[in-house]
This record gives sequence, C-alpha cells and structure tokens, in this order.
Amino acid sequence: MEELTIGTNKAVGQLHLYLQHQLWLLTLNDELHLAPIKNPQHVLDIGTGTDPWSYSHPFDYIHGRALATSFQDIRSVITSAFTSLSPGGYLELQDGALPMRSIDSSLSGTSLDLWQHLTISAAAKLGKSWDAVHTTWAKGERVKLLGRYWQEDLNRGLEAISMAALTRAGGMSKEEVLELTGRARRDVFDKNIHAYMPVHELLFMAGSQL
Repeated sequence: MEELTIGTNKAVGQLHLYLQHQLWLLTLNDELHLAPIKNPQHVLDIGTGTDPWSYSHPFDYIHGRALATSFQDIRSVITSAFTSLSPGGYLELQDGALPMRSIDSSLSGTSLDLWQHLTISAAAKLGKSWDAVHTTWAKGERVKLLGRYWQEDLNRGLEAISMAALTRAGGMSKEEVLELTGRARRDVFDKNIHAYMPVHELLFMAGSQL
C-alpha cells in the first residue's frame, strides 16, 4: 500500500477517501464505473455538493458511492436522482452492506460482531436502514490487497460510523463507544476472523423502473 503522511484532519479525511477509492478500483477491476456511458455532457457525483436537485438541466450520468450511512432516507435520494436523469441517462450507485458476514462461524460472538449489530439497531431507531470485502485471511494476491485496504478503511471509520447512532439511540456514552470500537478494532486485524462485507452495484437507466 502506498504510504501517506498524516498531519491534519484534512489529511486524515483525504486518506479515508483514498482508501475507499482504491477499494472500489480493486472491486471493479480498475474500472471507475460500470455504466456504458459515452461522452456525457452533464454529470453529477452525489455527495460533492449541497442541494444537487436544484439544477436547471437533467443529467446524463449520476454517480454515488458509500452513501448508505449519509442520508436519513436513502430511498428518497435515489428517487430524486433517478427523476433528474436525461432520457437514456444512467444512475449508478455502489455501496457496502451491513451486517458483515463470515465464511464460517469465526465472526459470531466477537466484539466486531457486537459493534455492528448494536450500530445497526441504533441506526434503525433513528430511522436509518443499513441493510446492504474480505480481510487478509482471503486467498489470492488481489483479494488480499483488497482486504488490506478494507481493514485500514474500517479501522479508521469505526467511530465515525457508529458514534452518533450509539450515543443518540443506543444508550451508550462516548467512553463506552470508544471502548467497544477499541475491542472491535482488534478483531478487524485478527486473521482468525474470516469476515467480509457484501457490496452492491446498482445501475438504473432513465426510462426503466426503479
């Protein structure tokens, strides 16, 4: 993995985005997108601005990635994006899906498993649904590299994913969340836990049915 020098919060955020970008490049075999677009004139990347649906023109291509935890009602966002497409335009969405799974029973009963289920339950109480990658136990160099990026991405995102949900609706204090994520973090790097996260690629064309 390429080394990045971390010195500021901005740099930490940029590294997180870099890790996610590398994860998706590996997942999609070095493709930036799967939509069969050719020379689109109006493109929107969801999450890079505010109030995106106020534009006066429709879009030939709308892309969104890792947005499941970003919106209160992701379905309304998808509907708004779909109705903002030009004829023949494409909406492409890519995201991971909690809960994580394992190829055996090694995830069951771990702190990582407890963390994800408590977080999902608390998020549901706040009206958010997070239904939806391997770590380095997987075989094959490409999948192992994918796992290394995923480990570091999850390692850096545990608190960001769960802190608000667990303190607002999970009945936990900040200190309790930090203690839980600390234990979950050790599980993330435990090669005896054969966990992975399913990912979804959704591709819609204007004129089709959602």
